Amino acid sequence: MAVLRHGGLQAGPAPCCARLIRFAAFERTVEDFARCLKPGGFLAIVHSNFRFSDTAVAAAFDVVMHSGRDRPNPKTPLYGPDDRLLPGAVYREIIFRKRVVP
Repeated sequence: MAVLRHGGLQAGPAPCCARLIRFAAFERTVEDFARCLKPGGFLAIVHSNFRFSDTAVAAAFDVVMHSGRDRPNPKTPLYGPDDRLLPGAVYREIIFRKRVVP
């Protein structure tokens, strides 16, 4: 499922994605994922229009896997926390482990 991206951005990235999808909604969603995930659990985010590392909750996770991608994916443009396009951005982090807090 590609629920963290909007298909309307595939045809050509817009300078701003706010009319279709917003970073704030993405951040709330991944916060809910993190809340439900046990410490030591894994979170996979692939083909998202936003970077998990830009969220506040990402600080509670370690990256455990990267994709082999070294070029931007034209079907999944990346946007920043301000909902603005990040031209040429490549985001390779795809699997994260929630830290175990002693």
